Amino acid sequence: MLIKHNIRRRIAPKRMSLLHSPRPRQVQACNQRLIRLIQSQPCQHIAFYLANPNEMDLSIAIRWCQRLGKTCYVPVLKAKSGHMVLAKLKHATLFPNRYGILEPQATPSALPIAPQIICVPLVAFDTQGHRLGMGKGYYDRLLLQLPNTLKVGISYDFQKINCLPASPHDIPLDGIITDKQTYVIDNDQLK
Repeated sequence: MLIKHNIRRRIAPKRMSLLHSPRPRQVQACNQRLIRLIQSQPCQHIAFYLANPNEMDLSIAIRWCQRLGKTCYVPVLKAKSGHMVLAKLKHATLFPNRYGILEPQATPSALPIAPQIICVPLVAFDTQGHRLGMGKGYYDRLLLQLPNTLKVGISYDFQKINCLPASPHDIPLDGIITDKQTYVIDNDQLK
């Protein structure tokens, strides 16, 4: 869709600026909001992502969960099938996939339990819970398999736009956490 492509192009320079000027205060603020959300939920299984340099880094929240003994998962790309699956994040060596995103080398097996929360990186979002990713549909296909999981988008606040076009296959988010605030999308679990 051309409109989504144009939004990606408009946001790209701001996201690329993150490569040259890390924002530790914003990362800390976002991670603290995420930790407060996790503390408010009865959850033991949380799915994160391992950030690219132009995405919000969640390593603070990941380490906090690991210290508490929570099970952390990260996506692993199954390039041949065009799908992502979740694998436990342990103290294993991580390797870049074909997009340069770090992931565990081990082949993940089917999850015995779905995570209670999944964190999703965003290119852009609106306050209706629509998200814009990189355009390959990996997260939409993964989120479709997790109907009862709390879906939380993670980004910088500058990635918010007024209204995103939504396609029938787009899976809406329950909330978005940024460096400036938490946006709740009609979900009592986040209030």
